[in-house]
Amino acid sequence: MAIARSKKTIHPVENTLPYPTSRFRNYIARRNALDSDALYSVSNYVAETVQGEYGIETPVIHVGVDSAKFAPSVKAGLDKRTVIFVGSFQNRKNPQLVVEAAKKFPDVDFILVGDGPLKGLINERAKDVPNVAVLPRMEEGDLIALYQRADTLLFPSVHEGFPKVLVEAAACGVPSIIFNNYRSEAVIDGRTGFIARDFTDMLDKLGKVLFVEGLGTRMGLAAREHAINFDWDTIVRKWEDEIEN
Repeated sequence: MAIARSKKTIHPVENTLPYPTSRFRNYIARRNALDSDALYSVSNYVAETVQGEYGIETPVIHVGVDSAKFAPSVKAGLDKRTVIFVGSFQNRKNPQLVVEAAKKFPDVDFILVGDGPLKGLINERAKDVPNVAVLPRMEEGDLIALYQRADTLLFPSVHEGFPKVLVEAAACGVPSIIFNNYRSEAVIDGRTGFIARDFTDMLDKLGKVLFVEGLGTRMGLAAREHAINFDWDTIVRKWEDEIEN
């Protein structure tokens, strides 16, 4: 039951439930959710897990992207294909799998951007893989430039809600390859990227995006078109309508 207060409290659930790391975190998340006046989910699958964990049906409002800033550019003059990972270096996001993928594609550049508890491990594993670069978190302009030079975003996370990196990459015309654990609407399988069953399947789909003639380009165009559905102008209007109601 929501706590009586003078102001309304709105709580967005941003990850699938339950959280995989901590019973205490799940306890806090439950209290925050049940003490709120209105509860929202960031994806359809998150809404399913909220229903399962809390017994509450929630409207879905996705995470947005500024599609004017995050936009494609011409990839002329690039000698090598480029695969990127953007996110925190933690267990559930599996950045180490990106390094393992780089070993399978020695003629492709792999760039990991982020920070977190696995940073030391990633640096250690990457030091003997010459086509891997590990970079710290970037300012927005530099990050957009990185998306624009990339051929695909490889994102082997297994626990998410609606990752903003997927819509940022899509808005820049970059297809993503992800796992199906969190069933993100940000990627349409076979059209704006691929949804993989496991790491072996992920490697197979990565090879297709990189080396099947014209496939990456077609997916990038479709990804940009799809990303427009999540432009912040649209998302903010949905929030305005919900708050007014």
